[in-house]
This record gives sequence, C-alpha cells and structure tokens, in this order.
Amino acid sequence: MAEQQSDDTALLLSESATRLFGSFDEKDIRAVEQGEWPDAVWAKVQDAGFPLALVSEAAGGFGIASAEAISLLRIAGYHAAPVPLAETMLANRLLSEAGFDVAEGPATVVVAESGAFALAKHGGNWRIEGRAAGVPWARHAGTIVLLVEHENKPFVVRLKRGVASIAPAMSFANLPADDVAVDAEIAADDVRPAPANWTPQTLKAAFAALRVSEMAGALARVMEITVGYANE
Repeated sequence: MAEQQSDDTALLLSESATRLFGSFDEKDIRAVEQGEWPDAVWAKVQDAGFPLALVSEAAGGFGIASAEAISLLRIAGYHAAPVPLAETMLANRLLSEAGFDVAEGPATVVVAESGAFALAKHGGNWRIEGRAAGVPWARHAGTIVLLVEHENKPFVVRLKRGVASIAPAMSFANLPADDVAVDAEIAADDVRPAPANWTPQTLKAAFAALRVSEMAGALARVMEITVGYANE
C-alpha cells in the first residue's frame, strides 16, 4: 500500500511539473540571462513544493524515492526552467538530514575541492574561511550550504544571506555561477555534524546526478527540435 501511494505521488508530481514548467516561456529564460531573478517563476515552483522533493516526509517533504524526485529535474531541463531547483533540492536534503530546518527560499550548495574552506572553533561560535568559483545561483540564494571538514570530520555549514561575499559570474549556459568568498564568524547553530552518508565525494556525486538529469531533459528537447527541423 505504501509503495502504491508513493507511485501515485510521483505520478501526480510529474504531471504537475509538466504543466508548471511547460507554462514558462522564453522571456523568463531571457530575463535570467540578463541577471534578473525570476521571482514569479520561483514562487510557482515553491508553491508546488518541488524544492522539498528530496526531503523525507517526516521533515516536510513528499517522502518519495530519490529517483522519482530527481525525475522532476528532467522535466525542468526539458523546458529549460530558469530556476535553482536542483540546487535547492540538494541543499534541503543536506540541511534536513543534518537536523536544520529546510531553506525558506532558494538555496544553493557549494561543491568545492577538499580544503577549499577551513572551519575552526571561535569561542562559542565558529569561524569559516575560504572561497569557491562557479557556485550556481549564489547571488540569489537565501541560504548557501557547504560540507566542510574539521578535525577530519565533515560538518554541514549553513551560511545565511549576507555572510559570504559574492562576485557575479555566468556559466556556459548563461546562468548565474558566482564566485563565493567567506571569512566570517558564524553562530554555533549554523554548523552541525554531517550524517555518515555525506562526504565531499558523495556530495559531488549527488550534485552530478541532479545535473545529469537536467541535461537529459534538455537533450531530449534538443532531439525533438532537431528531428522536427529535419522533417520540415
């Protein structure tokens, strides 16, 4: 019964995502390429609950299998949805599993090489220092999530808006991929031990899986357009 309910939920989410992402048009994409934040588009995505698709039901998510949740990104990629859905989904998964509340708005994850950020105790708080390039959507994220090692143990770090310095840059896809630098003291509650299944390697693999799903959707659309052009 639980499996059937999960399948039904996944099907409803897929149908909802197809309708929602299919309603976006080229002007939404062009606005993002010009540096604008797609507030109305993101509001619809958030209202649909998609940023919580990878979060457990106990933490406020849909409670569906990860593969089913990731399929939403294939639909988003097919329609070139100009929103940080993959990044926010992954950030919320990491936050919730570390015991944080999920992000209230758009979020992103820093996938950096080991040692790019240093974390140290600073009185009753923490001190974090480091930098990373190409962080997707960082300028628009209300929460930036990092996985940083301290004394050979991984910790989940939550950076609230304004803590990091952000230099805007763009990816080859002409979407925000910013340079992030931080040298700040943060509250003790913004750093928590990472669950055993999260390491820099598993974080990189998870992010790659989400991005590949988006790419698969985009490639499917490219193929359709190409075949249609050839037939015409």
